[in-house]
Amino acid sequence: MKAFLEPLQSLEEVKRVEAQLKKGAGIQMVSGCIDSQKPHFMFGIGNNFPVKIIVTFHEQKARELLEEYRFFEKDAVYYPAKDILFYQSDLHGNVLARERALALKAIAEQSKITLITTYDALMNRMQKPEKIFSAAAVYRVGDEVELEKLKKRLVAMGYESVYQIEASGQFAVRGGIID
Repeated sequence: MKAFLEPLQSLEEVKRVEAQLKKGAGIQMVSGCIDSQKPHFMFGIGNNFPVKIIVTFHEQKARELLEEYRFFEKDAVYYPAKDILFYQSDLHGNVLARERALALKAIAEQSKITLITTYDALMNRMQKPEKIFSAAAVYRVGDEVELEKLKKRLVAMGYESVYQIEASGQFAVRGGIID
């Protein structure tokens, strides 16, 4: 990574933005970069910070930026906005809910993280993190659970009870086995 970071360190704009961030100036806006330079620039500037939030204007742009940024930092995560379809069952397997949950899990578990999202996603109201993480359940091989309580908990968490699982966000019970 040194080969990617050294050229940036000599740029005056990089020095200015880093100085502002170190002073606690908060949000920094940089313009004039071509799209292929943006992930490199963001990685170089934010490399000394444990938490980076990169916000863009459109979901597609955020996904593209994530793919490009993962060249520099493979553990970067994407936090999507809820859209109109989020509240309908049309979304096969609750893909958006899963992506949001994975991003929240990464935030809770990783000490160094880059989160890429949109303005819309930041505007969505959500539960306090403590409430979200207290609702998580961890089961290990050999654990014994009461099947009816587990089924009720999964439904309360938003899982769909189905005969046969076809996508994430679903569970099935056959005999004493839960998938």
